[in-house]
Amino acid sequence: MKIIVNLAGSFGLKSINSEVSIDLKENANVEELLQALRRLLKIKVFSVKGMKSNFIVVMINGERIDPKFAKNRNICESDYISIVQPIQGG
Repeated sequence: MKIIVNLAGSFGLKSINSEVSIDLKENANVEELLQALRRLLKIKVFSVKGMKSNFIVVMINGERIDPKFAKNRNICESDYISIVQPIQGG
């Protein structure tokens, strides 16, 4: 299935603000999505470890995905997926 992912942030040395199209198997989960993006874009923070460390936030249909459930949350072709880098400051 073809998935569109909205990316926004500075991931490693790459600043990205665009949509990426990626092919995944039917019923792929969040962890598999991150693995495919890591291979495609060569960005290490696209991982469950990156989610746990708050380097990235994965949202599906406006809901933040808890890293504990990355293997359990399947993705549908109609899902709106965003991966962003949290920004901190004051």
